[in-house]
Amino acid sequence: MLKWIFVIVALVMATTTDEAHAWGGEGHRLIARIAYERLTPTARAEVDRLIAADAADPSPGCTIDSVETLSTWSDCVRGIRAYANQSPWHYDNIPVCETAPPFDCPNGNCATRAIERAERTLRDGRASDQQRVRALARLVHFIGDIHQPLHASDNGDRGGNDVRVIFEGQATYRTEDGSSRPNTLHGIWDSVLLRSAYGPGDTARPAIEMDIAEHAGAYAQEDARAWAAESHRVAVEFIYARWPEPLRCGQAPELPVDVDQRYVRAAAPIIREQLAKASVRLAMVLNRALQ
Repeated sequence: MLKWIFVIVALVMATTTDEAHAWGGEGHRLIARIAYERLTPTARAEVDRLIAADAADPSPGCTIDSVETLSTWSDCVRGIRAYANQSPWHYDNIPVCETAPPFDCPNGNCATRAIERAERTLRDGRASDQQRVRALARLVHFIGDIHQPLHASDNGDRGGNDVRVIFEGQATYRTEDGSSRPNTLHGIWDSVLLRSAYGPGDTARPAIEMDIAEHAGAYAQEDARAWAAESHRVAVEFIYARWPEPLRCGQAPELPVDVDQRYVRAAAPIIREQLAKASVRLAMVLNRALQ
């Protein structure tokens, strides 16, 4: 009974709308907290100062007042018209059937270019505190985003948003208002798999920190485009390889993908490693930008 309740809660929290949010709030907050603890004293003090500065001019309904709200600000402002142009900054739509990224980023509207722009603004001593704190929020969020494999890949299916999923035998889930929504591949990878593999909240943190302790040096790659290519390979070699039918380039499968406990167990180490990499790389970028 408890397991069934947990599955229902997890599915209700999964994002399966047109603009799914990588890792969900829990994943982003987890990455931000681990990265924050890896900052140098100088970088941490500047992060704290910029968070405090946002209180003077916050975005309506999306105040940045902690590392946690910093990490989810870019999702929070998606409902504000002034930030509507930033929606494509959450992902790189690298075609699954292209095995050699980089891909064409139209007018710089993708996560990797947004990360590069945000770091430049954060490093700019002439920029205002408002500009820098929002650049900081984008860095924290988009680095997390690009490590979710379906934010670095696409098969004509909007990064898996159009791929139906049977999760634990269920094709749909109930929202808080009682309506029925279909389970999608993107939504499952954003939130449900993390909770199913490790539990809610910070319960994944010990496994992630153990991974970091063993591999931090290898994870310290500096190029956002290399991170996207790496996430793309994960999508190609695992997510799009576990299809119920042969992969057709540019088309979602006709049959739903079956996500059972075997799938969850196979995905768990990938999720742990991607979150560990995001945490290490976020800390590395912030230490570099705020030295």
